[in-house]
Amino acid sequence: MNQIFAIFLDKLSKTVTKEFYKEFALLVALYRQALNEIGWDKLKKKLKDLSVLPEKFMEKEYCEVNNGEYAPEICNEFASELLPKYL
Repeated sequence: MNQIFAIFLDKLSKTVTKEFYKEFALLVALYRQALNEIGWDKLKKKLKDLSVLPEKFMEKEYCEVNNGEYAPEICNEFASELLPKYL
């Protein structure tokens, strides 16, 4: 996901104002932080068993080794519960 966020922000930077980009980049950084905090727990609930993943895999940040497949499932919790805590 880190690469997805980087590509997205790079492309966005070419189409929006500097002020908007700063605000949106902050939102993306906070969303990435939320994914790293709760991503493994959400994935565990979804898969019911994380033992199917290599142990070394889970020692890394969620966004470092996962794609965006489960990101939408975290979005609601991020917007309603985590974002207000971050701000």
